[in-house]
Amino acid sequence: MSDEEEDPSAWRLFHENAKLERFTPRPDDATVTARMSAERPGLRFSACPQLDLPPATALPAALQAVVARRRTARAFGSEALDLADLAALLSASAAVTLPAQRRPLRAIPSAGALFPLELFIALPASETAPARLLHFDPIDSRLAVLKAGDAAKGLATCFVDPTLITQARAVFLIAGIFERSTFKYGERGYRFVLLEAGHLAQALIIAAEALGLAAAPLGGFFDRDLDDWLGLDGLQAGAVYAVAVGRGSTCGG
Repeated sequence: MSDEEEDPSAWRLFHENAKLERFTPRPDDATVTARMSAERPGLRFSACPQLDLPPATALPAALQAVVARRRTARAFGSEALDLADLAALLSASAAVTLPAQRRPLRAIPSAGALFPLELFIALPASETAPARLLHFDPIDSRLAVLKAGDAAKGLATCFVDPTLITQARAVFLIAGIFERSTFKYGERGYRFVLLEAGHLAQALIIAAEALGLAAAPLGGFFDRDLDDWLGLDGLQAGAVYAVAVGRGSTCGG
């Protein structure tokens, strides 16, 4: 057994135990619907003094419109994205925005400016290019082609619902290099990795909406399959989140 497998850290144990398997039991739709109907989605402290909010300070109109429009896509159109679309999405999420620092800062916050995330992008085949798996380097602002052609296929089988993956024109796969954070913050560092993944996903989603694109955040994937597909060991590094992007959408939640 390797040193990593023997590591007793609670974050490693949680990460392993929280991995989704194909045989992981899940409640049926009726049970989920009944639970959602029975519970109010928000705490209410009715016995406490209440403050009525005044009219909200107006956000810039363009930003307010983007926030109001945002919905999770349930379907995508067939029109491809181009590299300019990808560049815009990356500039608003994972790119360096303040290079003149001891540690170049990016569009999203990161605990201790440690930036434990790596961003991979899966593109389907198009009329001009084969299917590809790319990796984004925010320091050099370049995309490396890790896989192409048949080697870059098969991503959809790693997800619980493969339909959106097969329809998407880009799938952003967010992976954590956990020890980049845990070496400083210990067990809490793992939580910071997950928090940062949420920041990155939301930035991608809002940027996609601003560009007139559709997006869907996805947490339903089979960890070991996706890690293998990405070439990650699932211990030192592992997939934590995904965002599918395309054109055209059906409103979701």
